[in-house]
Amino acid sequence: MGGDEVVSAIEPAVGKASLGHSSLGQHHTWMYRTIEKIRDEVALQKLLLRLIQAQLPLYAQRRHGPIEYGKDIVVFAEVDGQYVLQMYQVKAGDITKSNWAKARDELEEMFQVDMSCVQLSRGA
Repeated sequence: MGGDEVVSAIEPAVGKASLGHSSLGQHHTWMYRTIEKIRDEVALQKLLLRLIQAQLPLYAQRRHGPIEYGKDIVVFAEVDGQYVLQMYQVKAGDITKSNWAKARDELEEMFQVDMSCVQLSRGA
């Protein structure tokens, strides 16, 4: 089978697939459904950290242990010429009325305890 014959054989299927994708736009819902199924908070933290690091921040770290003070992931980035500190509290599953009190306390603590300036230097 020659090159022209191969092109003729696959052209309709490729064209149909391309038309479907271009007319419907990008489909990213599979990604959200997959992430939503993660029930292990540590695995979810690691995944989110890698996604954040792909944006090339000045600093990004998953924090774990007694001195995290509610900060599961901390990011220091330059956004539109401004230095921005972003702190994330990562929860797997739904936040319900019964587990909200603990989550609320962790969120409040995240903003009450300062980050060390050494960790957040612009050269990090």
